Amino acid sequence: MRDRPPGAMGGEGALRAQWGARAPSGQMTPDWGYNSIVVHYSGHEAYTMTEIQALDIDHRHWEDFAYHYAIGKDGRIYEGRELVFKGEHVKLQNTGKIGIVCLGDFDASWRNWVAGRAYGGEAVEAPMIASLTRLSRVLINSFPITTYGGHREYGETDACPGSNLLPKVVALRAAFKLAAPAYRKL
Repeated sequence: MRDRPPGAMGGEGALRAQWGARAPSGQMTPDWGYNSIVVHYSGHEAYTMTEIQALDIDHRHWEDFAYHYAIGKDGRIYEGRELVFKGEHVKLQNTGKIGIVCLGDFDASWRNWVAGRAYGGEAVEAPMIASLTRLSRVLINSFPITTYGGHREYGETDACPGSNLLPKVVALRAAFKLAAPAYRKL
């Protein structure tokens, strides 16, 4: 498969209109000087695109879906926030960062146990990693990306993208020969 420009993932992806995205609730800030990719997980709060967007707009009071892309367990790539706008996925550090959220809870947590799921979190499936690799490669070839990391490596959280997903992110960073993010505890 040839690499395609961001936002044009074609048949294996879903554009905003296809998954039922709501219109943004406010004015968003333009951004295009991307130099970093941040990988997240949706965690235990929401698993679908519409659930995540509702959480981001209605409860977090952000303007739209926080992330630029999402990836399902089956490897399907979803368009989130339009790439021409700055995301809202790393507290006080969003400028220049493309956000990708992997749908699922990939962390060992008591929340999983309480919800009746395995304490160790969900396994990261091969189709998801294949799509994360492919999408990341397209973005790296489209922008001057120098940094690649999991959300917690940026300093805001101790969990995201989860204990099962972070090692995969670190391996991709090494394979792409990119730098780790500078940790900033906020």
